Amino acid sequence: MTLPNNPTAELALVRAICQDRANFQAALALGAGPGIFAPDGPHGAQWTSIAALYERSIDPMPELLPGFDAGLFGGEPTTPQQTAELVRVVLGTALRRDEVLIANELGQRARRESVGVTLPWLRDKITGIEGRYTAAAHPMIGNPADTLRQMGTWSATTGVSAIDQVWRPFSGDNHTIAAPPGGGKTTICIAIAGGTSLNGIPTTVITGETPALEIQLGLLSQLKDPLLDANFANDIRYNPEFRKKTANIDRVESAWDKSFAHVPLRIYQVSSGPDEVISIIASLTEPNIVLTDHLFAIISQISGGKEPDHKLFYRMLLEAQRECQRGHHIHIPFNQYTKSAIEGYLKRNEPLDETSQQGGAGIIAVNATMWHLGKPRSALTSTPDGHQLLLGNVVKCRARLVCDESGNRVDPFASQQKFYINDRYRSVQLRPDDEPIRYTPLGF
Repeated sequence: MTLPNNPTAELALVRAICQDRANFQAALALGAGPGIFAPDGPHGAQWTSIAALYERSIDPMPELLPGFDAGLFGGEPTTPQQTAELVRVVLGTALRRDEVLIANELGQRARRESVGVTLPWLRDKITGIEGRYTAAAHPMIGNPADTLRQMGTWSATTGVSAIDQVWRPFSGDNHTIAAPPGGGKTTICIAIAGGTSLNGIPTTVITGETPALEIQLGLLSQLKDPLLDANFANDIRYNPEFRKKTANIDRVESAWDKSFAHVPLRIYQVSSGPDEVISIIASLTEPNIVLTDHLFAIISQISGGKEPDHKLFYRMLLEAQRECQRGHHIHIPFNQYTKSAIEGYLKRNEPLDETSQQGGAGIIAVNATMWHLGKPRSALTSTPDGHQLLLGNVVKCRARLVCDESGNRVDPFASQQKFYINDRYRSVQLRPDDEPIRYTPLGF
């Protein structure tokens, strides 16, 4: 009988744990031990010898293993993350080996013993295997410092002053911006994409509804560029006849080449739901700010436009968070309130709260912070020059104290930043209370 075996992976794992105590601890956290190696091979005994040295606070010598100097992973030192992958490979082989052994033993027992004797034996065997592989799927919690060293945490400003004054997104977390339909989610998404990418921060925009072309034209409309005044930006976006003319297209080409041709910006339009979003995030090879616009539209691609269950939102955000932690990305998804929440606000004249977001309170559990555009646009009175006032509130999750321009700490929960979505040109601007309402391009 031939049993599944992977001596290359086993040797690589033993070399890894011999190389660094952190690798040994990472392997232990996944339930690794001498029992995962081939029973007739040398690596189980090597594991036992190395573990005994660590227990005595002695670092094992690499010379314990032949050919150690040949190196792993292209000659680079093995990391705890690579060690964890090796553990999973060796565990996978051990699982297939256990399956073969159990199937063979079960066949023999079926011929010579009663079912009453065989079933308890089989149950005990399966329970033992389950314990081993459950440990691999759910590692033990180690020293939090080890996790912090691996997270590569970073933060960045968004380029939207109304947000940056009270809020800092951090990598590895979901920082949702929520608003009612038509409340300016895409406008703010475009403003952030321009602000970060033009400052050299790798930025990825994932859209489930707005065409990539409209996002690009929106980026151009936010610029203070003599090639693109506000009227031109408006006409090229919304006037079909205007945008067909060669001279106008050439003007767009020049403006784009001047400002955005060489910035680290990607734009993806997805059509097959959350799994496509997760795949895009997983494919990013360097830390990015990922802007997902917006969750309801993306999940509706698999729910057929019906009111999606909040579990779909929860699963998508949780999987996005895991991929962002793995790749050290900042994730800012956008989402909308439920229709019923808006109607309730209008009838009762009550503010929207954190449970009003589409998908319910279940989503909030996987958000590090949540920025709400606090009033639906339909509930506001338009000013003569076409502005709509929205109140930005950090609702729930946890306060992230940041510094203002003077270096003073700001509590986001105590702040209500007033800013405007320009109704005609779709741009974002901050308006302090002591200033008159006026249109000023954001100006990255």
